[in-house]
Amino acid sequence: MSDEVVYHHAPKSDEECKTTTVEEQSDRGLFDFMGKKDEEKKCEDAVISSEFEEKVQVSEPEPKAEEKKESLLDKLHRSDSSSSSSSDEECEDGEKKKKKKKPLKETIKEKIEDFKEKKEEKKAEKSEADTCVPIEKYEEVVVPTPEVVHPTPTPAPEEKKGFMEKIKEKLPGGHKKAEEEHVAAPPPPPPAAAVYEEEGEPKEKKGIFEKIKEKIPGYHSKSEEEKEKEKVKDLLVCLLPSSAATADYLIGVGSYDSTGPAAGVNMMGYANLDQSTAGIHFRLRARAIHCSGELQRFGNLYNEDNVAISGTHTHAGPGGYLQYVVYSVTSLGFIPQSFDAIVTAIEMSLVQAHQNLKSGSIFINSGDLDNGGVNRSPSAYLFNPPDERARYKTDVDKLMTVLKFVDGTSGKSIGAFTWFATHGTSMSKDNKLISGDNKGAAARFFEDWFTSTSTNSTTFKNSVLAKKASTIRATGGQPCGQTTSQGFKVRKNDTGPQFVGAFCQSNVGDVSPNVLGAFCTDTGLPCDFNHSSCNGNDQLCVGRGPGYPDEIKSTKIIGERQFQKAVELFTSAKEQLTGKIDYRHVYLNFTNIEVTLAGNRTAKTCPAALGPGFAAGTTDGPGAFGFQQGDTKINEFWKRVRDSLKKPSDYQISCQKPKAVLLSTGEMFVPYAWAPAVVPIQILRIGKLVILSVPGEFTTMSGRRLRESVKQTLISNGNGEFDNDTHIVIAGLTNTYSQYIATPEEYKQQRYEGASTLYGPHTLAAYIQEFNKLAELMAKGRKIVNKGPSPPDLSSVQLKLLPDPSGDSPPPGVKFGDMKHDVSVPKNGFFRKGDKPSGVFWSSNPRYDLLTEGTYAVVEMLRGKRWIPAYDDDDFGLIFRWNVDNGSIYGVATLEWEVPDSASNGVYRFRHFGSFKKTIVSTTEYFTGASSAFAVS
Repeated sequence: MSDEVVYHHAPKSDEECKTTTVEEQSDRGLFDFMGKKDEEKKCEDAVISSEFEEKVQVSEPEPKAEEKKESLLDKLHRSDSSSSSSSDEECEDGEKKKKKKKPLKETIKEKIEDFKEKKEEKKAEKSEADTCVPIEKYEEVVVPTPEVVHPTPTPAPEEKKGFMEKIKEKLPGGHKKAEEEHVAAPPPPPPAAAVYEEEGEPKEKKGIFEKIKEKIPGYHSKSEEEKEKEKVKDLLVCLLPSSAATADYLIGVGSYDSTGPAAGVNMMGYANLDQSTAGIHFRLRARAIHCSGELQRFGNLYNEDNVAISGTHTHAGPGGYLQYVVYSVTSLGFIPQSFDAIVTAIEMSLVQAHQNLKSGSIFINSGDLDNGGVNRSPSAYLFNPPDERARYKTDVDKLMTVLKFVDGTSGKSIGAFTWFATHGTSMSKDNKLISGDNKGAAARFFEDWFTSTSTNSTTFKNSVLAKKASTIRATGGQPCGQTTSQGFKVRKNDTGPQFVGAFCQSNVGDVSPNVLGAFCTDTGLPCDFNHSSCNGNDQLCVGRGPGYPDEIKSTKIIGERQFQKAVELFTSAKEQLTGKIDYRHVYLNFTNIEVTLAGNRTAKTCPAALGPGFAAGTTDGPGAFGFQQGDTKINEFWKRVRDSLKKPSDYQISCQKPKAVLLSTGEMFVPYAWAPAVVPIQILRIGKLVILSVPGEFTTMSGRRLRESVKQTLISNGNGEFDNDTHIVIAGLTNTYSQYIATPEEYKQQRYEGASTLYGPHTLAAYIQEFNKLAELMAKGRKIVNKGPSPPDLSSVQLKLLPDPSGDSPPPGVKFGDMKHDVSVPKNGFFRKGDKPSGVFWSSNPRYDLLTEGTYAVVEMLRGKRWIPAYDDDDFGLIFRWNVDNGSIYGVATLEWEVPDSASNGVYRFRHFGSFKKTIVSTTEYFTGASSAFAVS
């Protein structure tokens, strides 16, 4: 669910939105206060011969001496004496705690001290060790955009911390209390709901995302005195935008690689045991936008209340980053590389956004996007009341909302965040390439549209290009430095991105991007309407994307549709957001919330459970044989299987009706909790934009009901601040993941979404009730006193069953980076647009180093006497695949490039980067190699 919109991602998420995912990206240069390494190994320049027997050398400018800059930490402590002293004391306390017991992630003080060394090491590596294949950089051309014409329950025992707290600790500025470090055994359930009051001291509780947020610059607990001093609120949304929309507010953007392990790690999304990563379609990214009041540029900026982390929900990202058993079964438990990649990407995207703050404005626009998604459970949608359905033209939400962020000084746009509901399932459950799916594709297209690169076409004839290419041979494998590949990135990210375009999720629960519909794979006929099966077999019913049968083409088409609509709304955005920035956040134990229903009836939510419709899967990804969507009974065989794991209590069976309980995940605690009990909800406000951060996937009608109810609450209690023109946006899969939220009527049919609504038939009513409480407090300007029970921190009990790679070596007589199969040139001597040249290199398992903010694959173009990077593995059309060569134990990397229509005529070649260990205890070594050249015309 990470991407990209981390998110991911995590789930992700994208992507989140993720991405981060949400994926170890911990080697980011965070601050400019790092020292230098004494020496690094130097490599020789790679040299090739041209047609004219001249040396064609790859080189890059000498690194410039860096001036010593004031660190962000210094600025944070300089901002005001009270917060400075508080921060210093907390840092000291944190260091003492580490000596007693180290948490999953290092505390902030240790992290900051390490950054000094790491940043200097990176500088040294860039200037010395990584010169084996230096390059000339592209000239970047900014495409002018239209002027902004004012008119673009595992219950928590004592003070347990959530798994995402571990993420938040990765962010600079995080501090914690000694009593919060232990992890105890699960106690009785915490209170069902938070206490909402106007006065009193809030009880400090930490949620599943705190570990990320605590590492953000300036994040630490505030004294009551400091809280009273605050006059301007700050809002930061990772994979969600937020800001105040006048030139008196600070806005900043950030983006960072969250890709994660590209080989042998099961993907999160389809729960398919056979779907493990085997390469990269294009990289995942965490994208962030910050906005705050001018008067609070530094200080107590970030906390769980004002940071939202949202997944784009790609189903093509590495799994193993969530703490509950049900989400990590297929990944064989917890995968530290996946987790760390997401954590660090979110951390670095937020830090970039913070370091690039500038005065600016925000504009909002919205409009309908046709053919971006269809309802994959239309029979369940029809269970909703006819009069309610009659108010809407379609059974999916077509509305896209876009925020446009504009630099107040230059008038140039710096970012755009978009919400639109469609699943990240254009890539199928058989895909093994890491991909941001359609949301990530839309983001890549948007950012490349705004900031283009040009390789400059040559004027040579086809025959001349072909002859020139034929004289340039493969280089063979060569050693290189750890960060060499970063110099070959097409889109440099040393100081942060020029422009960030993020595509976030909304009420996506029943919305599929496979817009052609669902068909039986055996007959080609449409699937059964009520159950989405074919003669009782759910596995034969599969949705078709617009590029069917090519899933990459479908991903591109749905991504382009979102991108094109977003550009239209972005360029025509005229409504400027002005007014307050505000937020409310609370944790809720969703297993026992009392809900008031119509007629003054009351009901309660239930411990988490999944029904047989969950096991059936969806038309995007059919599930296990023997189940159908809509099943409300379980046969005796599956009952016995269920009971061998955990027999549901009588209370659970009664509470969840009409769902038949297949897995009573809320009552399962071996080896640790199977499902979340405590989840966060959050409301963010930027003037007349209100963002509802929901920790799951609301169906179309569920989202409509939530938006309408919250809007009416705001209008009724806001004393004129809110009206019918107030924009209400749902940010799906935000701050944690707790599966689906169907309407009570949809719940009755028990299709996939209803069967995956964890907390029973009154789940939606509970969300609406609790969001309305937050909305009323916000409208009346009141605070929350008791933030609710903390989610548990299960990091110390996570099972990790996937082994690390134990050492790689190439076949005898060859080196890593040598060609196994060189590029096969067509008979006419050159490739045309749309062709797919490829090359195969001997290569090692990519898990030895994720090459974060680097690349495994490059297409280089010959310009004069120099090779420059034209495309890398963050491009949609360049694919990196890794697998073990058939019939051997040796790994190979295949680079395949679909030559785009925009490619310049010229001479190109592939370059591959990788790393390896000879044994499990060896040091990591790095290599590169380039193919022979080929012509494109």
